[in-house]
Amino acid sequence: MQNTMMARSRSTTSLTITGALGVLGGIWLIVSPFVFGYNDLSTDKTGGQNATTMGIICGIIAILLAGFCLATERMPEMRKYRFGAAVGLILMGVWLLAAPYLFNYADLRNPLYNLQITGSIFVIVAGYVFQAVYSRYQDSL
Repeated sequence: MQNTMMARSRSTTSLTITGALGVLGGIWLIVSPFVFGYNDLSTDKTGGQNATTMGIICGIIAILLAGFCLATERMPEMRKYRFGAAVGLILMGVWLLAAPYLFNYADLRNPLYNLQITGSIFVIVAGYVFQAVYSRYQDSL
């Protein structure tokens, strides 16, 4: 019984850390176009505009989904919604990996590398959250 409670508290801590990483990743997606200088929406550079828009939209979605996972991590009745949020974050990470090729900015180095690395991190972190929530679900059966 004691080992189960310690494992659960470690699991809650790791979910809190990964949820915070998701929120920080969302903030990074919003801020990064301005840090790397591809945020100039007033020019004809549609690749930079697409990358900036993609980063801002995905950043807002990531903050909302990761924040939801953080806010409901101690509520067992919200488990199925956390599953959905984790799947949403995984799909968003895959979307960030594919978006440069779909929206014509794969030739721009900064947005390509930024969104590829951030998307990979989202897939890994959200995959861990999904696995942790699923294992909690299996333990409760």
